Amino acid sequence: MIEQVGPEHVLATVVAAIGSGGHAVSSVGGICDALMPGRVVCKRVDRQASVDAGGRPGAPPVSSPASAGGWLSLLAATCRIDLRQYPAAAARLRTAGQLADHAEHPEIKGWCLETEAWQALTEGEYQHAMILSQGAQDVAPRRSSAYIQATGQEGRAWARMGEGTENRAALNRIHQMVSPVPMPDRPEHHFRYDLAKSEAYTATTLSWLGDPAAVGYERQVLARQVLARLESTDDGGPRPRRAASARLDLALALLATDEPGEAGHITLQAVMSGLLVPSNYWRAKEVIAGVEEQGLAEAVELREAYRELYGRSSKAERPQLSA
Repeated sequence: MIEQVGPEHVLATVVAAIGSGGHAVSSVGGICDALMPGRVVCKRVDRQASVDAGGRPGAPPVSSPASAGGWLSLLAATCRIDLRQYPAAAARLRTAGQLADHAEHPEIKGWCLETEAWQALTEGEYQHAMILSQGAQDVAPRRSSAYIQATGQEGRAWARMGEGTENRAALNRIHQMVSPVPMPDRPEHHFRYDLAKSEAYTATTLSWLGDPAAVGYERQVLARQVLARLESTDDGGPRPRRAASARLDLALALLATDEPGEAGHITLQAVMSGLLVPSNYWRAKEVIAGVEEQGLAEAVELREAYRELYGRSSKAERPQLSA
């Protein structure tokens, strides 16, 4: 989309949608998938968020510029976290939280905590991610998308800590909340939860838990639902970056059931797609390490492909916002 009409037009569309009082940032998910590597448009979102955040004293009007600025700041923070540009992300999350307070918008506040929980999760800070996720559930309106997504992040944190009982409890809560929800008109929306996203989260969480049931579930979800939806032109267009992430989840599940050869093959597909962003590198490196431990010849090709495309990224320092 960006290649066809240009990033300025895409951003203008987002800003117009937010300012219209309709469904805020209704195409954020699709835009985030299109922003690869995302640095140029991320800067434009940063600038627009600064414009919307500044120079508006007093109580927010009905069609609140503060809430519009809050959504844009949240979007900018999400892009920055994907690129592991943590100081800039921290500034945007702080701005989004302040604007949410001004606009009296608890869902944006919930999303701020959920976003930081996701960031902590990608950095291996699982206990902190779990605490932030529970805090997001305390703040967000019950059964809102922010609340459900935060429950999913809590489940992911439990999975990474190897706590299967707590993990499944979180998944069960999600399914109860999502099952009666109809498919939204724009399912690519990052800030709107739906059944398809719930299925993908379940598959991801089981693979992270190392549950043997994950492979069967992953195969079904990946082949019949997740990849089919993410790579088709239906339901809002393809989401190739999410499809690459789904392949990494399947590879982790395959490692758990001693299928390193297939895990390496699927990971190579994800790596060679060129669509991985820094916040996903740890997933690929975890599979590569697992394949190498098995002494497979494919591990050399996989490691070299990863290094050629993504290099040796250093660990960025993550500011603590919600201690």
